[in-house]
Amino acid sequence: MPTLDVTEVLTDPLFAETLIVQRRSITMLDNGRQQLNTTTFNPIGVVTSEASADLVRRDAGEYRPHQIRVHTKFRLRGPSPDYQPDVVVWNGDPHVIVQLHDYSHFGAGYISALCESMSGTDQPPV
Repeated sequence: MPTLDVTEVLTDPLFAETLIVQRRSITMLDNGRQQLNTTTFNPIGVVTSEASADLVRRDAGEYRPHQIRVHTKFRLRGPSPDYQPDVVVWNGDPHVIVQLHDYSHFGAGYISALCESMSGTDQPPV
């Protein structure tokens, strides 16, 4: 087991910020339809820009999805039974988790998540 604890940076005010995480659970209703329930959390974490993905070509046009990488001690959730992937709202834009890495064996443990923007256009930097 690695002994280097890198998680101290995840709460350092020079790097970390308060995040908005929306956990989306699915409930089956009596009529057979699904209901989406959202719970909001505000964990501390570090957000970095991810290298842009390849250009996506569609009939309606071309775009390059905006991606971010989130590192946090908070147990983010990807797709699983009864849950849709968590959404991280960063800079006013919702980003859905598309890839999740569990590094709980490094020191106190942390999660690294690749998130892709759910919006066609993102807010300009502040």
